[in-house]
Amino acid sequence: MSSLRKAALDQQKWDMIHFWSGQIAPILKHTKASVLMQSLVDETSKIIKS
Repeated sequence: MSSLRKAALDQQKWDMIHFWSGQIAPILKHTKASVLMQSLVDETSKIIKS
């Protein structure tokens, strides 16, 4: 992947730099941004209170 990323950077093809992102989307447990954000707030609060 690094050689493909370097080639994209060298050619200033900005849309190809992160072409692999989103590959784990099917295994995510949060499907809505609001649920994800609430989960992050809840988990962070637990850590801070520890």
